[in-house]
Amino acid sequence: MATGTVIAVLSLITAVAGTAVSIKQNRQAADEREKSEDLDRRQLDIENQKRVAGTIEKARVARGQQIAAANAAGASDSSGLAGGLSSAGTQLAANVGFAQQVSDQNRFSNSLISKANKFTARANTSTAIASLPSSFGFDPASSAELLRNT
Repeated sequence: MATGTVIAVLSLITAVAGTAVSIKQNRQAADEREKSEDLDRRQLDIENQKRVAGTIEKARVARGQQIAAANAAGASDSSGLAGGLSSAGTQLAANVGFAQQVSDQNRFSNSLISKANKFTARANTSTAIASLPSSFGFDPASSAELLRNT
């Protein structure tokens, strides 16, 4: 009988230790996922800034070309040049606005993924805790049946 008790106690210790390790690993995994998501957000921000800078540079070049062409044609004060420059400015603002919208959507999407990962980690922790009784030989179905019959 003493051997059976020792085995039961060792099983109990192993189950508790295993659950504790599982919980700790789940938390560490969640922390690492969060760090990775932060890096992804930073990378998207950098890419967006690069796109916006490229769009602005293209607009500057186009503006310079329009002004040079108008000067060459002797129309540097023309309403056509003013309209063309105004149109280019409007297009630039639209392009920059679109790039910002894409960036905002990416951030929102990453935020949802981050939340989902946190809930998954919590669910894994809860599963580990909920499985503890069965590690000790308790069967929830049998316990429920016992309670109904009393």
